[in-house]
Amino acid sequence: MSWLYFVLPFITALVLTPVLKVVAAKFNLYAPVNERTIHRTKIARIGGIAIFLAFVLATVVFIPIDQSMLGVLAGATIIFVTGLIDDIVDIKPLVKLLMQVLSALVLMYAGGVSLDKFNLPFGLVITNEIILDIITFTWIVGVTNAINLIDGLDGLASGICLIVLIILYLIAVNFGGVGYNSLLLVVILMGTIIGFLPYNFYPASIFLGDCGAQLLGYLMACITIISF
Repeated sequence: MSWLYFVLPFITALVLTPVLKVVAAKFNLYAPVNERTIHRTKIARIGGIAIFLAFVLATVVFIPIDQSMLGVLAGATIIFVTGLIDDIVDIKPLVKLLMQVLSALVLMYAGGVSLDKFNLPFGLVITNEIILDIITFTWIVGVTNAINLIDGLDGLASGICLIVLIILYLIAVNFGGVGYNSLLLVVILMGTIIGFLPYNFYPASIFLGDCGAQLLGYLMACITIISF
């Protein structure tokens, strides 16, 4: 596999993230400091912009944009824009949930991305389309929120996503069964996160923000569904 698939998003995120710290300083886009937070200094909260731009750039350059990729990118854009607005002005949780629902529906019905079967123990297999759509929808919204909710410590959300992606990559390389485009998505997101992590590890100088944490959760949900 070409090293460019990894290097392009890595360099993009690595270069863009310090720029975002300057932007955050200019527009006062810092994470709030209160009794629930660990940090006590001004830390930028818009790191997700680097994640979004690096991922989208590499995806458009390296992966043929078919119906499923359009669905992924459209849903990612909805999630990212919603999170960015929340990082700037704060929006109600219900609005964020509705946008997550919209992104899931766009991925499933505009992008045509959904499970085609669901394996259960004892050889049982679910093939009913309605049940599969419910499982797919629940997975997308659930993983999006799960990654967003664990983004409370320096490097935690991005680090966990990176570990999962490495495992997915090793499974794909050693056991197969994963489509080529799916593998490219894994490599691209790995490069993106590794480019961002040097600034997000403790002591973090920039946070993912809602735009980044929700986006990572959504992309992890997309990749696991498309891959398996």
